Amino acid sequence: MLGNEYLKENNVSVLFTIPANSYLDKKTKTMDIYKHVRFIGSVNQEELNRLYSTSFCLLFPSKIESFGLPLIEGACKGVKIITADLPYAREALQDYASTHFVDPDDASKWAYKLKSLIEKDDNKTETFEYKDDWAKFNKIIDDVFFSN
Repeated sequence: MLGNEYLKENNVSVLFTIPANSYLDKKTKTMDIYKHVRFIGSVNQEELNRLYSTSFCLLFPSKIESFGLPLIEGACKGVKIITADLPYAREALQDYASTHFVDPDDASKWAYKLKSLIEKDDNKTETFEYKDDWAKFNKIIDDVFFSN
């Protein structure tokens, strides 16, 4: 569905913040899509901001997150997001309309969703501000603690 020709025709590059020469990097080099995939390892905050600002979409398939900070960062930059349909992602991005939740174990659904976003590309960006309830929580603690 997203083979070498499709990626080339649509000028798609996929970046992983996984080190070069990792198992996945080596595996990718045996596939026809290797020219469209880069493994860049860790990046500093300045580079990360640049990547968010110039990226079409953030793919976040993680099944082990407890919060998913990259999701919030990407949303704050107005990036379209495809993420695992798991509670942490739904909680973090519940108010971000440019999020697409996908079964983390179904590669064909990830490919289909990415392809549909590429072909629909409307260049719309959305503003997003993460709102947490820590201020409310702290007020409750203060009220309980200082009520006696």
